[in-house]
Amino acid sequence: MKLAINLPLMVYWGALGAAVGLLGNRGIPDEQAFDILTDSSGAIGPARMRQASIIELLKTGTSGVSNFAIDQALKDISLLAAWRKDKAS
Repeated sequence: MKLAINLPLMVYWGALGAAVGLLGNRGIPDEQAFDILTDSSGAIGPARMRQASIIELLKTGTSGVSNFAIDQALKDISLLAAWRKDKAS
């Protein structure tokens, strides 16, 4: 169950970062980009709540908030790869 929940969230957060980067390349400040994206129909519930810590991370390199470590994300992705390999055989 955890894997089924975390995989789409990892995709969402990665896509959100890419979208903010695209808007930033067009001269739109990170805060405004997040306001636009978290008000869209594509936003997930926690996006608005985490906006401040993500912007802090972009500006300073640290946010002081961590709910999901990258090593856990990599573990989940390797579990998915193993599952797919098992299903293919």
